[in-house]
Amino acid sequence: MNAETIIRLTGISLDDKMRLLGAERVKIHSDNGWWRSDRAGYTDQANAAIYSGADAYEATGHCGPEKHVAYYIQPKQDPVTTPAQVLVPVEPPVELLVSMAIRQDHGLGVPGYYDQPIFGGENIGHEARMRSAIGDMRKLYEEVVGAGFYSPEHAERYRALAPSDDGGVG
Repeated sequence: MNAETIIRLTGISLDDKMRLLGAERVKIHSDNGWWRSDRAGYTDQANAAIYSGADAYEATGHCGPEKHVAYYIQPKQDPVTTPAQVLVPVEPPVELLVSMAIRQDHGLGVPGYYDQPIFGGENIGHEARMRSAIGDMRKLYEEVVGAGFYSPEHAERYRALAPSDDGGVG
């Protein structure tokens, strides 16, 4: 196959096992469906988790033939040339969060700006506003890297909450 190589657990040869263990990108399919991340349930092929070959075998090597386990070795991807994919750190650098906060509220980019009485500086102050904004930006970042509330299996629920083209919801 051009796109992927399929190796079945039942009757796996030593050569196939070695090829599987060395694979970097593997999707797992069994009689229940395509495996999600952290071995937590099943999904469709498009949303199946990518495991290393060693992790995939560790998770399923004990399964009997009745499970019909198959490993779909995915082609390697170059993160620089793969369209619509970007590598980002799971934990954002604080400098990035500050930049995001300033983009949202330009006043945060002027030290002491919110310490002025006109902005309630005597009650809140610039530093407290910056800390709050950084917390909000961290939440946005978590959504982007997949550590927030969103997951593909909840997409329909979130789509229903989005404004419609006619100005209503859903």
